[in-house]
Amino acid sequence: MTTSPFSQVGEGIKRIKLSSLLLPATLILFAAVSPTTAYASYILLAVYALSGYSSALKALCLAWLIGTLNSGVSYGSEVGGIGWLVVFAAAAASVFGRAISVSRFNLPRETVLTIGLGVTLVMHSLLFSQMPDVSVLKAISWAVVTATIFQAFSQLSPIKMHEFTIWFFIFCVTIMVVSWPFVFSSLGFSRNGRGFQGVLNQPQAYGIFLGLLSAWGAAINLQKGKISAATLFVFGSSITALVLTQSRTGGIAFIVGVSASITLLIFVGKFRELSAVFRRMVVLMSIVTLLAISTIDWWLRIALGYIFKGYDVDQLSELYASSRGFLYERALDNFYAYPFTGIGFGIDIVREMKVAREPFFGFPTSAPIEKGNAFVASLEEVGLVFSGLILVWLLVLLRRAVSGGLVPLTMFFSVMALNIGEAIFFSPGGVGLLTLIFLGWSVHQRTSRTQGISHG
Repeated sequence: MTTSPFSQVGEGIKRIKLSSLLLPATLILFAAVSPTTAYASYILLAVYALSGYSSALKALCLAWLIGTLNSGVSYGSEVGGIGWLVVFAAAAASVFGRAISVSRFNLPRETVLTIGLGVTLVMHSLLFSQMPDVSVLKAISWAVVTATIFQAFSQLSPIKMHEFTIWFFIFCVTIMVVSWPFVFSSLGFSRNGRGFQGVLNQPQAYGIFLGLLSAWGAAINLQKGKISAATLFVFGSSITALVLTQSRTGGIAFIVGVSASITLLIFVGKFRELSAVFRRMVVLMSIVTLLAISTIDWWLRIALGYIFKGYDVDQLSELYASSRGFLYERALDNFYAYPFTGIGFGIDIVREMKVAREPFFGFPTSAPIEKGNAFVASLEEVGLVFSGLILVWLLVLLRRAVSGGLVPLTMFFSVMALNIGEAIFFSPGGVGLLTLIFLGWSVHQRTSRTQGISHG
């Protein structure tokens, strides 16, 4: 059964030791002083990641935060490329080093399948990619990070999983709460002057984060024995902030995550669990409806801005074309040209890519691209056959998420839905890292394995 620590979040907050807050505070302070000290924050995270499974997961969470902090208050994003790689390497060494010493490399199925998929993507990159060095780097980094996350979660005991879930929930809520004062500052809208970005470096990143947090809060409220004021506050605050970001991708993640999980649980026959869920849904929707009616003038203006982002209703075709339509069309054109091999994992052959390389050997350290849809991008980059392998891997993970219940399944579908509007699934740098952590959490809520549980 899924661990249910959410009813004890308040108690968990009271038990937080001051020392546990010292590391995040120190890292954020270092990232805010200068690029040099920002590098130091990543090095400290790498050292911290070596101390255990739970520490490795927390280090990855903090690496994501530092690398995506608002550039007006932090240098973390400036040095994030190499910094992330250092933390990734340390986390992988910590997790798999323990796997070798404790369980003689007896890895769970999800980890093995992820490593196998990563090896397949590397082979594809060497054989078919039009930029093989970039593709190989991206395939290796994605496989290492994802397998590390899966392996770490699989080795947490029920108690350690419980503790990490509380920590992760408080971590996410804290980011949202600390972001609210920025709504009164130009720093909160510094990226484009329109969408709210909070403490993060762009509205889309903050919107994706809030989409996941909103789905999490909604699922908790639906699954718990009662709707508490604390989780209702989290849900309401995250939804409000999500609208202010104008991130439609985050909104899709929230809506699809909740609705798809309930629909699938009905399909697989978990009626006993859902009977109580529907009663709570009626209560939750009644509260939302009353609030919406009482503030309809304000919400209507905000909602129209959120949906159309300044376009007229008559300009829907222009909205589609300017937002994601041209990305889909370009990806499909490349897929039609290379249907079986693709153009190469994680590359773009139409627009010039900005590839950052380390100064000694010239290895690529980052090569950001923009793809509108991860599933279409998969067809474009690796072709039909290899996309089929990715689909099989996802179905295996989906089966695990279903067995975990409503909350894990909601987060699984929310992560998938994010990639309808923003291809971030195979990008472990930036907000893609956060989605991989949520994915790993969602597929490891059924049971905890016995091997290595004392080393969480």
